[in-house]
Amino acid sequence: MNSRITRNIFITIFLLIFAFPIFAESGVAWQGIAFSYGRNRTDKIDGGRVAYQFLPSSFSWKYSAMYFHASAAYWHIGSNGNHHIYILAFAPTFRVQLPMAQYFQPFLEASIGPAVLSKRDFGHHQFGSHLLFQDMLGGGFAFGCKKQFEISYRYLHYSNGGWSYPNNGINIQQLITFAYHF
Repeated sequence: MNSRITRNIFITIFLLIFAFPIFAESGVAWQGIAFSYGRNRTDKIDGGRVAYQFLPSSFSWKYSAMYFHASAAYWHIGSNGNHHIYILAFAPTFRVQLPMAQYFQPFLEASIGPAVLSKRDFGHHQFGSHLLFQDMLGGGFAFGCKKQFEISYRYLHYSNGGWSYPNNGINIQQLITFAYHF
């Protein structure tokens, strides 16, 4: 794909995923923003990610919920070649919330969704396509008088699921994610 087409796809998906809450039909249980720092020590990858999170009221249950997140990430690799990459992603996230104290609630969560990369090559990784999947597993806890703050650990995996070759996926351990819900 030439750079102009890639840029236009990247901008279109960015606008669509960050405009998602405008089109939601149900009320909002919460929405928030999350900041993450992550790394992969083996491949010397590090960087960050910012995500907008949105939980429709109808997707919130007593001990579980399904919220949506749209994220933009920047990753840098400490090797020769293509040193950095930008990734936009959108995914539904399923969360299991453990019942605990009034101001503290642990949770586990998982998601999978589409991701668009600015390049098909990143260091020695070749993805075969600009469109990949972002898989995420994580756990953490919410705290505060309204449980409006979160700290969590997340593990990310980007790959194309074998639908094009090469498919050298990457793994990112998001050592810390801090979120605030408003």
